[in-house]
Amino acid sequence: PLVLRLASLWASRRYRGRATKVLAAETAGVPLATAIALSLDADLVLARRSRENPYRDYLRGEAGEPPFNVKVFYVTAGSLERGDQVLLVDDLARSGATLEAISRIVHAAGADPVAAMVLIALGGDWRRRLAALVPETTALLELG
Repeated sequence: PLVLRLASLWASRRYRGRATKVLAAETAGVPLATAIALSLDADLVLARRSRENPYRDYLRGEAGEPPFNVKVFYVTAGSLERGDQVLLVDDLARSGATLEAISRIVHAAGADPVAAMVLIALGGDWRRRLAALVPETTALLELG
């Protein structure tokens, strides 16, 4: 809990007034993204690995090398809109595939990515992967 609090305070100082929505992939990044969204008073949007309702429209983002290493995520259409300023959040970045996939959803919606923020980054591959998609990348702890 202390790490989440400190990370959300840091994000609040850096991104308050710049991000209207926080986007994270489901599972591990959700607690961090929730704390950050609350600190920014921004809406939280979750990208899921499957379409939960076949009667709804979804935006899709994918990244990786077909046919085996492809990550696919979905966001309910309308959750992100043109003009939204979106902060992408994940707990851990190594290759950057998850962040790439969800950044593609931001672009598909016509929204603007503000930055990609991670708690821990392993190496620099993730930054190179996002360079053309997100204007700013931030890791609170970088290893390797």
